[in-house]
Amino acid sequence: MSEDVQQIRYADVLARLQTEIAAATPTTTVDGQILDGLAPLRSRSSADFTLALADAWAVLAEILGFHSARHHEEACLGLASELRSLIELSRLVGYRPDPGVAASASLAFTIDDAGSAPVVTIPVGTAVTSVPNPGEQSVTFETVQAISARPTFNQLLPKRSRPQTFTTPPKSVLLAGTATNVAVGDGMLVPIGSSGHAFGIATAVTVRPDDTPVAGIPARRGWTRVELKMLPDETPSAHPVPVGLNLWPSPLPRGPLLSALSPQGATIMDTEALRAAAVNGGFDTADVFAALRASQALPQSVLVFRAQAGILGGSTPIKQTPPAPTTGAVKAVLSPSALEKAVARAGAETVVAKVAPPHAAAEKVVPSAALQKAAMAKAAVPPAIRANLPALDAIWTGASLNDFLTVVVPKPSSTDVYVYCDTVVRAAKPGPIVLRDGGVWRLIEAVGVDTRSAAVFTVAGKSTVLRVTDDDLTKFTIAGTSVYLAGELLPLAGEPNTIDLPAGATNIGLDDWVDGLAADRLVAITGMSATHPGLAVAHVSALKAVRHELSPTGQTAIDLLDPLPDALSRESVRINANVAPATHGQSRSEVLGSGQGQDQLPVFTLSAGPLTYISDASGSTPALTVYVNGVRRDRVAALLDPGERGYTVSQDDKQITTIQFGSPLPTGVINVRADYRIGLGAGAAVRARQLSMLASRPPGVRAVINPLPARGGADPETVDEASRNAPVSVRALGRAVSLVDYADFARAFPGIAKASARFVGVGAARGVQVTVIGPRGTEITTDSGVYTGLVAALAAGSDELIAVRVLPAQRVPIRVGADLRIDPDRITADVVAAARRAVVAALSFGVRDLGQPVWSSEIVDVLQSVPGVIAADVTALCRLVDGKPEYGKIYRSYLRPDPPAGSTSTAAVLLTLDVTSLTLKVVTP
Repeated sequence: MSEDVQQIRYADVLARLQTEIAAATPTTTVDGQILDGLAPLRSRSSADFTLALADAWAVLAEILGFHSARHHEEACLGLASELRSLIELSRLVGYRPDPGVAASASLAFTIDDAGSAPVVTIPVGTAVTSVPNPGEQSVTFETVQAISARPTFNQLLPKRSRPQTFTTPPKSVLLAGTATNVAVGDGMLVPIGSSGHAFGIATAVTVRPDDTPVAGIPARRGWTRVELKMLPDETPSAHPVPVGLNLWPSPLPRGPLLSALSPQGATIMDTEALRAAAVNGGFDTADVFAALRASQALPQSVLVFRAQAGILGGSTPIKQTPPAPTTGAVKAVLSPSALEKAVARAGAETVVAKVAPPHAAAEKVVPSAALQKAAMAKAAVPPAIRANLPALDAIWTGASLNDFLTVVVPKPSSTDVYVYCDTVVRAAKPGPIVLRDGGVWRLIEAVGVDTRSAAVFTVAGKSTVLRVTDDDLTKFTIAGTSVYLAGELLPLAGEPNTIDLPAGATNIGLDDWVDGLAADRLVAITGMSATHPGLAVAHVSALKAVRHELSPTGQTAIDLLDPLPDALSRESVRINANVAPATHGQSRSEVLGSGQGQDQLPVFTLSAGPLTYISDASGSTPALTVYVNGVRRDRVAALLDPGERGYTVSQDDKQITTIQFGSPLPTGVINVRADYRIGLGAGAAVRARQLSMLASRPPGVRAVINPLPARGGADPETVDEASRNAPVSVRALGRAVSLVDYADFARAFPGIAKASARFVGVGAARGVQVTVIGPRGTEITTDSGVYTGLVAALAAGSDELIAVRVLPAQRVPIRVGADLRIDPDRITADVVAAARRAVVAALSFGVRDLGQPVWSSEIVDVLQSVPGVIAADVTALCRLVDGKPEYGKIYRSYLRPDPPAGSTSTAAVLLTLDVTSLTLKVVTP
């Protein structure tokens, strides 16, 4: 009973009666009659009839006083303690105690990709049941919005790779596939830029196998990484790419569909614009994406040389002979250390003469350029060879005493050159080959391949002979030159995109074009945190926009309405676009009764409960539809019109739902029927992935899961909450003007336990920031029905020129420790337990407000109010961040309700006790 109501006590009444009896005199008159004197009465025994009668009246007075006080309390909105009284009193001021709201969840469906239907409709009312843990009961959620689901939406992937291109010679390359058969020592020609190339030797090969296929997740193809030792290319422009070698595939020509859709080439269109263009053009959007995939260029390739050979005669020592006279006509002078020793011009004659310099013991002779020119003039050297005099002169001048000079006679009718390999290469074929001598290499084209017997110096045998067209081979020696041949084009793999998706990101580029995505569609994004190893992250958001890049290198990109809460490892990200909103509640259908024409205000009750209420802009709406003679009737707020055809819904303190109509119903037999759902409250806050049992399986649906915990469920309003919130309807009158109005408006909204409001800067304008928190301290997330309903209600009930921002509150735990001196006459354990309960109650969620600080003095006051506590000294009072004292200090005399360190949120803070860290120590004087 409230202390504000004066109470009548039995002891007080009895004492007053005894006093008045003792003070009575013979002159006392009642209605003009003189009463007998009572002064001589000296007995105080309850056995005396007079005192027994007084005792009985005292008992009766207390009983009557108690009921009178209770009636007084229950008639006052601020004093009522019975829910029924609050319900009836609240109706007088236009307030309805919150019946509670159902929890909401997002359900991610997996569609059977083996089915024939490309699109599966998941209807409203699809039921999914939770898998309870020991001691729990299963709850049922049902979808509240129909969606068109597709197998292709099961697992969308972010852009995981990009084309592998090189502007400088790379140290390694990624090849597509795992069966490339590249070995250490293989030569490789790599495309550089748009037309260049570089040559390298494989030094290491690493193979990554294909991913293991997982149901619903496309396996990623493996790749082969080849580490390269690149050779310098002094004059790459002087060695053009052979005809037919294409390391840079060109995009395929755009078909008529793409040309008609975007005549200017690449363009970006959102889903709505693309659909409109498709309708105008008489084609389907799927045809556009199919045409784009068909027009994609093949990936760039590298040329891997599968065979390697030396030059015939390269391992044979040159025999030294004494000087001998030269015979025949000298046609060209070449150093025997040059590659021309193994290259015979097509149709050339045999060696005419070999001229050795003077014997080693003789005086050193250094031929001059003049001597060489004279010899060439005497031999009538053709002009083509004369043009190369500087090179020949350098060879002659650099000759040592042990060098031989080889004289050949060219055949002017042909420019073909033959390269004799030191072995038979069965895989040899016409095409590009590379000659390498140390760090010098040349890419040339073999226009013919043959196997024949050949003899060079003292070496004879079968050889693969390559007919080439390049005759500028003076930089290559016989002993040091290798031939790389039997080239094979291998496609480059896409370069892995290892950049994580950052926290706060709202744009995600997908790995392909995706047909059917549109704004407002829900998507569930899951993956592993990039900043907290081992932490799985799930996020559900509506799509703000969907854009398609209509080019051969493009893809679909999505814009999220709610940014990512944490950075995600790109490789682990999976996106499910088959997501439907759902709420707690199980559907029922029943016959309420029969209409009677003579009944002016028909009343019916539902047989099951509690009735499900869904959070919306009005606060909450019952999941109830009533039919009379098969015609739906509308729910109304009041039955003021005598001819009102609608009905009202009310609930009593036992959660029994009553439906009352405002006018007589047509007479009939069981012609009043109701479809409704039952179930609400915070008890349906299932954990993530706990909703997984399809109670009714739509065709084509394989599985379902809730990626996030269910949120937003609230129990019916308690007496204290209803008493506090009922006056809001009178103070705010359904609109928010002052800061107090905004806070009251939000606090009275179903599913909101505490709220605060303050003026802040929102963008370039001034506005109001409202901070809210749910029952028992549950977070009001931006994707919950309570949040969206509150935002819509505030927008409708406030000035549209004032920006309103709603934020979930930040909960910051605090640590408390104290030393206690206990009365030695009391049981220490009992006093400590009572002190602990007092501190927990004083710092619990129910009694703390948003933005309320904590003082050490109030902790002392709470402890010293406990019977048996003589003295108390607070030894620890601090805020906890990740379980540790903030700023490393365990004691502060005053805790401010500021955001925690590192937080960027401006939402109000709620300081509550971390019960596990509460320590009370008993000290002795």
